Amino acid sequence: MFRKGQAGGVVVGKEKVWSLAYADDLVVLAREEKGMKEMLGSMEKYMRRKKLTVNVEKSKMMVFRKGGGRRKINEWRWEKDKIEELEEFKYLGYVMNERNTTAAHVRELVKKANKIIGTVWGIGERKFGHDFRRSIMMFDSLVKSVMMYGAEIWGWREQEGLEGVQGKYLKWVLGVDRETPGYIVMEETKRDGIRIESGKRAIRFEERVIERGECRILQECLKEKRKEIGKGVWKEREAYFERNGYAGAEIERM
Repeated sequence: MFRKGQAGGVVVGKEKVWSLAYADDLVVLAREEKGMKEMLGSMEKYMRRKKLTVNVEKSKMMVFRKGGGRRKINEWRWEKDKIEELEEFKYLGYVMNERNTTAAHVRELVKKANKIIGTVWGIGERKFGHDFRRSIMMFDSLVKSVMMYGAEIWGWREQEGLEGVQGKYLKWVLGVDRETPGYIVMEETKRDGIRIESGKRAIRFEERVIERGECRILQECLKEKRKEIGKGVWKEREAYFERNGYAGAEIERM
C-alpha cells in the first residue's frame, strides 16, 4: 500500500520503513508532515476499497521534535474526523515522548514499582519478618522485574529514579533511617545498582542483533549509531559503560 506510492516512510541506513505492525496494531511512519498526510490519504482509499473501517477514537498521532521552542500545532484528520495528537504514547508497554527521551518511560516504571512495593510490603513483612534474603528475592521477582522493562533501550543510561526505588526498599528492609547515604546501604547489602544489570541487558541485546542478524531494521539502526562513535550520545554511552567496568574494546566491538 505505501511502497507503491513511495510517500512518507523513514530511512534507516539502507532500509526504508513505512509501517510497523504487531497483532492488530499498526504504526505508520513519516519524516515530515506532508509525507504523513499523503500516507493517511492512501490509507483512506485502501480502507474504502476493502470496505474496512478505522476506529478514529483509538487512533493517535505523535510528532517527535528536536530542540525546544514553541510547540507547533498540527491538524490531523481521518476523512472528516480529527485525530488527537499526543505528547506521550505507550506502544507495546514502552512510553515514548515527543522529545524522544527515556524520561516518560522511566517515570512510568518508577510509578509502577512504588505501587507494587506499597502492595506487597506488608505481606512480606508478615511473612518474612527480618529475613533479608527472602525480602530481596521478593523485590527481585516482583519489583525489579517490572523496573527492567525496556532496559534494552534505556539500559546504558543511569536512571536516578529507578536507583532511588531500590535504595528506598533496601533501607526499609534494613530498618535504617531514610536519610542514610545510599552508598552505605549498597555496601552493607553488597547489592549492585540497577545500572549494572540494565547496562548488561543493553549490551547483550546489541550482541544478539549483531550475531543473529534476524532483523534488518535493528541492524541498520545499530549501524547508524556507530556513525556517532566519539561524539554526542555515543560518547555519553561509552562513558557510561566504562564507569561500570566494561572495556573500551568491548564497547567498540558493538
